[in-house]
Amino acid sequence: MNIILPKRFYYTEKKSRNVAYIENGKLYIDGSVNYESIMYSLAYSIYGYNRCFYCGVELNATNRTLDHMFPRMWGGISIPNNLRPCCKKCNIKQKHDMTYNQYKNWLKLRSDKERAKYYEHAISSNMERLRKGKIILPKQWLTQYDITNLLRHMDLRRIKKDDQNVKMWFDQSHTYCKPIIVTADGWMYKGAHILYHARNHGITKVPAVVLDNVIKL
Repeated sequence: MNIILPKRFYYTEKKSRNVAYIENGKLYIDGSVNYESIMYSLAYSIYGYNRCFYCGVELNATNRTLDHMFPRMWGGISIPNNLRPCCKKCNIKQKHDMTYNQYKNWLKLRSDKERAKYYEHAISSNMERLRKGKIILPKQWLTQYDITNLLRHMDLRRIKKDDQNVKMWFDQSHTYCKPIIVTADGWMYKGAHILYHARNHGITKVPAVVLDNVIKL
């Protein structure tokens, strides 16, 4: 999949030569730049800093956050397609772990009782989908990725044991509840614990989001 990119973008970390920049419609990442920081900066470059995506309130340094439209809890990842600037009230006090569409439906309800009932149902529904091995992301974002080459090049020695969340969801659904994130040239930014578990259990393909317009130099 292609992530949404602005026409111009240049990111550098303080006290380092690590940079990220856009050229000919592709994002190039040079050096050990923090992945999350790049994606957050891209989102703000595209959508702005000033207005909440959900309620339109003016944002400032005190109330500004970035919301994952598909929450991390359900496999949501940090890419501009899934991030929107919003206020803390919408993000933390109201939306919580609902998806974007669920939150829109929740906002249409008027009574606290209706909203509480809907929220409980939404979270239970999401949980059940995960138990059945269904990552709650758009199908066009996902692919089954052969990790053979990743295992040859990734150093997993720092991981000493299975991540309990990865193991729990795999034991329940026989798949992984979150995707790994891989660049077009085969560099993995998220998913080391999934890779570790897959290697130890002889699994060669895992759910992945391949960023076709992102290159790691």
